[in-house]
Amino acid sequence: MHEELARHRVPRSLLEEFHTGPVSERAIAVLRAGQLSRRKLQLRTLLDLVEGAAAEEIARAWQVLSAAERRNPVVTDELLLHPSVGVWLTRTLRKVSGGLADSTPFWAELGYFSSVAAAAAIRTGTPCTLTVPVVHGVTTLPTVGQLRLPTAFPIGTAELRAGPRRAVLRSGNPAVSVDFTARSATSGFTPARRIVAGPPPWTLTVEVDDHGPYREFSAPVPPRLLDSVEQAEWAKLLGEAFDILATRHPAYAAEISLGVTTLVPLDAGAPVSGASASSAFGAVAACPKASATELAEVLVHELQHSKLNALFDLVSFHDRDIPQRWFYAPWRDDPRPVPGILHGIFAFCSAVEFWRYQRRHGSAEEGRLADFHYALRHRQVRQAIDVLSPGAGLNDLGREFVDSVDRRLAAAGSDEVPGDIAEVVTKLTVEHRASWLLHHVRPDTAAVTALADAWLTGTAPGAPTDVPGSIVPCCRSVRPAARVGLLQAGLSGQPGSRANPTRQPADDLAYACGDTETAVAGYRARIVTNPQDDQAWLGLGLAMATRPGHEDNVLVRAPHVALAVRDRILAQRRTAVPATEFAEWLGAAVRVPTGIS
Repeated sequence: MHEELARHRVPRSLLEEFHTGPVSERAIAVLRAGQLSRRKLQLRTLLDLVEGAAAEEIARAWQVLSAAERRNPVVTDELLLHPSVGVWLTRTLRKVSGGLADSTPFWAELGYFSSVAAAAAIRTGTPCTLTVPVVHGVTTLPTVGQLRLPTAFPIGTAELRAGPRRAVLRSGNPAVSVDFTARSATSGFTPARRIVAGPPPWTLTVEVDDHGPYREFSAPVPPRLLDSVEQAEWAKLLGEAFDILATRHPAYAAEISLGVTTLVPLDAGAPVSGASASSAFGAVAACPKASATELAEVLVHELQHSKLNALFDLVSFHDRDIPQRWFYAPWRDDPRPVPGILHGIFAFCSAVEFWRYQRRHGSAEEGRLADFHYALRHRQVRQAIDVLSPGAGLNDLGREFVDSVDRRLAAAGSDEVPGDIAEVVTKLTVEHRASWLLHHVRPDTAAVTALADAWLTGTAPGAPTDVPGSIVPCCRSVRPAARVGLLQAGLSGQPGSRANPTRQPADDLAYACGDTETAVAGYRARIVTNPQDDQAWLGLGLAMATRPGHEDNVLVRAPHVALAVRDRILAQRRTAVPATEFAEWLGAAVRVPTGIS
């Protein structure tokens, strides 16, 4: 007879806390408890799935971890909740089950469990002897630090003998002996480093993970240890960011001090300012090029994702029996399922609240940046809420959740921002949706053929018709346009000031500067030269949309339909398609397309 496992119960009051944004210490504790149970179940599953010699190593590490838990369960729980352990478990289980194949040796992935067990043994004073992996020249012990053998030769594994305060790592003759009571780095050992920021009651203590193989939420990566100057810069930046939160956003400061445990420094050239992962609860990856204000927003934003990921492990907000559907996410270039949209509206609603308050502080330039982020995120969240309204398969909890975000967005107001910023936000959001439709929506073939035939035969458009479409990720290749970067650069008040205007397309530069007539003429000229220049057609529609009465022209409302019809016309009769005349004719023939989310 099997003993029934205890089940986690989510109090109604916790869900109501999510409806308001920041949550309490009790709520964070419930989420952590759920994550801890998930990790333990994953470990048990791994133990059951692994066979042969590898199973013996896993069993030995399990025994060491169990012995450490008997000595100090708080330490072992902290280790199992370490973000790197969650990433490692998720990857390794996928490999064992055949769901993941990459170049990382399986023995190296599996052996990381021995590193986790060794870290638990060292921290609890449990003697052990384990075989641990040496990856990129080092052995990483999460929450403890990194051991490096004194050899230049690549070594796959090493023997680790650990006592209460010392450990010896050996592979053949090379060996390194470590005294864990020493807090400074040595030639063979780099201890885990932490930053403490902010005065009580909201002190933030985070591990700075610049060495763990799984710190970037992916396949193992080499360590990139911060030097003393970089460490000091990160400490200063995080301190300033947390001061902003504690002073201006105390509710978010409180939950960040409870929920964020690990900071992962990204390379300065990283394409994102921040990141998190569903398998790495409590970890925030951040880029050093961010200002203190931007880092504060990254901390707020990424913790919302961590919270929601942990909550989704405990409750469901949508009917899992309904086939997965794809939806438009205004902040992403790819189609997203329902959980992805819920994540976005929750995290970006917090960003709206953050930037709305920040608009009252800082310099004039900082105020313009806050205006921009506030207006952009507000519009994006509103668009996404509207997308989720029909047919998303939300259950009662899901509908309550979306309604709560809707109320928060309304409470954040729709404050006016300077006209030039409002114009940039409108242009960026209109372009993003149009480009997304062109990239990911395939219009009905029969409807496209009928429209092309009508154009070729000179038939006047009758009553406007719907053109159904289906979301097919990446069904059409769309190259980036220079005008997007030019618009964002123009927030300084001088479009193109951060890019060399002589190197930018004249039509895109004219569009970014608000010179509609020059932009329209330039895009039309490009179309005459190359009738299949998709970005010229899209740019023409965007430029025309700035004219009164043309805001909803077919080239931005349904570019996937317009260019599919254009392609059909060119395939049947290789003659030029007069762009403006064609757009007006098709706009009269096509209503807002249906069947698209």
